[in-house]
Amino acid sequence: MNLSIWLKVGHVFSAIVWLGGGVALMILTARMVTNASADATVALMDQTAEFGKRLFMPASMGTLGFGVALVVAEPSFRFSDLWIILGLGGVAVSVILGAVFSQRTTASLRGALAEGGRDSAAAKELLRRLKLFGWADLAILFVVAWAMIAKPSL
Repeated sequence: MNLSIWLKVGHVFSAIVWLGGGVALMILTARMVTNASADATVALMDQTAEFGKRLFMPASMGTLGFGVALVVAEPSFRFSDLWIILGLGGVAVSVILGAVFSQRTTASLRGALAEGGRDSAAAKELLRRLKLFGWADLAILFVVAWAMIAKPSL
């Protein structure tokens, strides 16, 4: 087996962990958001933050790192290929929005939960935003996965 095969395996395995973890977390979040107490919601946010550090960030960086290395190692791939542009753009949007939007909204939600409880208008709005962001982020990742599989060209 050559280097390209090993890079592809690392790239695909990292993407599976990232995308699969995201789907599992969104299913859990959807159940918790509709049925959980304020304490359970805070506990879920704490676990999500740990998932971010220990699962999503390494998986996203692995996906990106192995993907970039694969493009460099594989002579038939070019950074100007549409499917690679879609992949890099989608990963960048997901990572940046996840790091910035999710952290800020979660911090605001903690304050809203402490101040007004889970049933406050502010907490409900922030929970709605987090859930919407999570589904949007997954949609971006599914588009990226489609681009990697279908390899559309310009």
